Amino acid sequence: IYDIKENGEMFYFLSKKSVHRVYENGNVDSIVDTKGENSFLCFQDGFILYSKETRTPVRFVSENGTDEILFTPKSSLQSLKVYENKLIEIESSSKVNIYDFETKNYREVFSGMGIQDAVMCDDGKVYIAKSASTSPASPLISVNPDTLETLPLKVPGQVTYGLSSNGKTIYGMNLQASDKGSTTFVFSFNPSTQTVTNILKFAEEDPDAFTYINGNYLYTTIGKNKI
Repeated sequence: IYDIKENGEMFYFLSKKSVHRVYENGNVDSIVDTKGENSFLCFQDGFILYSKETRTPVRFVSENGTDEILFTPKSSLQSLKVYENKLIEIESSSKVNIYDFETKNYREVFSGMGIQDAVMCDDGKVYIAKSASTSPASPLISVNPDTLETLPLKVPGQVTYGLSSNGKTIYGMNLQASDKGSTTFVFSFNPSTQTVTNILKFAEEDPDAFTYINGNYLYTTIGKNKI
């Protein structure tokens, strides 16, 4: 199993050849065929299929037979997230691109080093987690995808990563280092008030940790074996 997703009350998983639906009674159906992709997203009546760390074309495949190539990454695809009718893509930790399902437009909205993650919010802006050592000198920045105006946000720390959002609030991981050692915070950022709130604190580093929102609950994988 390469990937698992939930969509409403249904669960899906990706195998080498198919996307499968899992029912409450334990039955499993093969929904659509794949071409060896290692990741997927649920979208409308189908699935977005892609492969991390490759330049494999990103496809939309539906249960009614639609099979459409959306775009081909120009460099290694690092992450892909969906927000309403848009895809937010990161390539090679250096570029953030947006694909618009309505216009079929695929374009770059930010370029820089040390990019970790990106999400889009209800204000229409893209929020990018990155290293504070690269320009602009902040671990979290906002980009207006229409004007490309880029603003550094007042977030402490050396790097942020593992972002998730419900559209109104951004959640993520924030690494703060000092002479006394490193501390990782699970934090929230309110775009409308520009305020940061630390939710959890860990005296450890985990670059692979992430946050995930489901309803009113926030989950994170930091903390070794704890969730």
